[in-house]
Amino acid sequence: MWCWDGLAAARLLRKEGVEVIVLEARDRVGGRTYTVQGEHFGYLDIGGAYIGGTQDHVLRVLREVGLADKLYCVYYENKCVFTILGRRYTE
Repeated sequence: MWCWDGLAAARLLRKEGVEVIVLEARDRVGGRTYTVQGEHFGYLDIGGAYIGGTQDHVLRVLREVGLADKLYCVYYENKCVFTILGRRYTE
């Protein structure tokens, strides 16, 4: 199970031909996936936000549902780390 359970359930239902609407409990999208900006620490990912190199299935689903353009790349020790955030940042 991963942090986009509502999106995952909607995807499976759509594959079966069921019309679905995903509702959010909060005033923002993403469920447990959330990024905050602090005064002294910059951006901090809270909850299930990290997509690791072994989680190709997550990236595939994000592409399928049109959220791949919401990814941005952060370089840390010469490795690219993807995090979901409402806007894109460049180097």
